[in-house]
Amino acid sequence: RDGSAFTMPGATASRAFHGFNVFLNDDMVAEEVMDTEYFFTGLPEGDHTAGVQSVYTTGSSDIITIDFHIEEGADIETYAVTFHVDLDLAFEHGILEGFDPEMHHIMMTGEMFGWTEPDPAHDDMVLDWIDEDPMTYGITLHLEAGTYEYKYFSELIGDGWDGGEWEGGDNRVVEVTGDMEVVDHFGFTDDEVMVIDTELIEVSIYPNPARDVLHIESGSNINQLRMVDMLGQVVYQAQVKAAQHQINVGGLDSGMYFIQLTTEDGVVTHRIQVNR
Repeated sequence: RDGSAFTMPGATASRAFHGFNVFLNDDMVAEEVMDTEYFFTGLPEGDHTAGVQSVYTTGSSDIITIDFHIEEGADIETYAVTFHVDLDLAFEHGILEGFDPEMHHIMMTGEMFGWTEPDPAHDDMVLDWIDEDPMTYGITLHLEAGTYEYKYFSELIGDGWDGGEWEGGDNRVVEVTGDMEVVDHFGFTDDEVMVIDTELIEVSIYPNPARDVLHIESGSNINQLRMVDMLGQVVYQAQVKAAQHQINVGGLDSGMYFIQLTTEDGVVTHRIQVNR
């Protein structure tokens, strides 16, 4: 299936191992791989052949191949979409008068949640407190490409559907075409709404795949960093306040993760692979 691991053959005791060359449908996709697994992602529907060549310092090599089939809809690609909502205008105009971060929540619901009624007990729709100035809340969702309607809520305004940022009117709309950050202002939908092109934020994360230590370098200071797994569980977070950071991933399970960086230039999300 798409995204599964290809297990490498073992080296023999009589020859010094140099690395693996990985092939897919007769095309080389990686050279001198030292890990014991290689992950293929984003494969199209149909028949495929994967191959691996064990290379030794003597110049000799072993080759094995395996045929497999990808069924339609076997693995649907999703994108990391970070929603940030600024509360300052809502404070200024009295929409969230009396809001206390220790008592009250900012929630969202919409087509991505099947329009489930907002409730602070539903952790998957409760936004995290990101910053104090401006007061900002955020959440990262993994969504398929498409158009989604949504809306923000707080139990300070009212319970359930009564806690919406405004009564009546159109819902917010976002078109998901890739990893992206959406910036909103609670209670306002005009010129303040932005979609930031995360490709303009310079970030280097290496090695990828990672086995022990993951190095992160940014063109601007990183304020906050979070690492989440494919289930949306936060496995690491830190207040960085620097342009560089390291994460020890040695204790994490193999698989795909998302690194979310809140920088001075905006929020950017990168996918990384951990191979143990």
